[in-house]
Amino acid sequence: MKLEKSKIIGAIGTITVHALLLLVLLFMTLPNLEPEEEEGLAVAMGTDLTGGDDLFEPTPASEVEGAESLQPAPEQPAAPEEALTQDLEESVSMSDSKKKKEEEKRQKELAEQKRKKEAELAEQRRKEAEKKAIEDAKRKKAEEIGNRAKSVFGGSGSGGVGNDQASAGIGDGGGKGSKGNPFGGTDSKSADGASKSGTNSSWSLAGRALSGKLAEPSYSVYEEGKIVVQIIVDKSGSVISAECGAGTNLDNPTLRKAAVEAARKTKFNAIRSGNNQSGTITYNFKLE
Repeated sequence: MKLEKSKIIGAIGTITVHALLLLVLLFMTLPNLEPEEEEGLAVAMGTDLTGGDDLFEPTPASEVEGAESLQPAPEQPAAPEEALTQDLEESVSMSDSKKKKEEEKRQKELAEQKRKKEAELAEQRRKEAEKKAIEDAKRKKAEEIGNRAKSVFGGSGSGGVGNDQASAGIGDGGGKGSKGNPFGGTDSKSADGASKSGTNSSWSLAGRALSGKLAEPSYSVYEEGKIVVQIIVDKSGSVISAECGAGTNLDNPTLRKAAVEAARKTKFNAIRSGNNQSGTITYNFKLE
């Protein structure tokens, strides 16, 4: 208890001392010493010791007042303000000029493209006209020679082997004549069914014979050359496939199409059994 009481007394004493110090600091102030300014003395300056002489003329009051009055400072001329301009119109003008140049350039490019296209069309028309003129000249020449213009079946073909004194020819049939191409050569005496090349056409299909005659191509173009048609024949004798093959030296699409269509129309003899057979039909187009 004594210890706690001494602590309390010490704390009260400490607080009291600090409070007194705080009060002293609050009421104690240092004086503000201002330096005294030295005052001037008025001195009357005379002209002589006695005075009273008229050495100076009194100055008019108007002049004294005018001298004492403040003259207004002369007005300074205002500096001319620099005119503020904007480059908006100039930039707009430059933009319009640029757009105009780009438009002119585009128009020139379009004109150049149009000129090239017209030149290509003119060249194409010239080539077509030249080609048509050549075809017309060939057609006119064919018309002039008339019946001398022959196609694949231009003349009369010779028949099979046989004569008036023979009642039977070579082949499997029971009638007169030999087995083989009725438009083939007269020296075709083999019994394998392959015909010899005639004047204008030939066909080859092992073991088979024509049923009727070789179909003639229908066309109106006169050119010389050869078209070899690869054919496939079924057991009934019908051509089930036909296309231009190796050995063809004519590129004319009209003649090629006519040859293929004629080959498809050709009929061969039927057989009882067997697979499809492949062969060829050769068309020789000549101008005599």
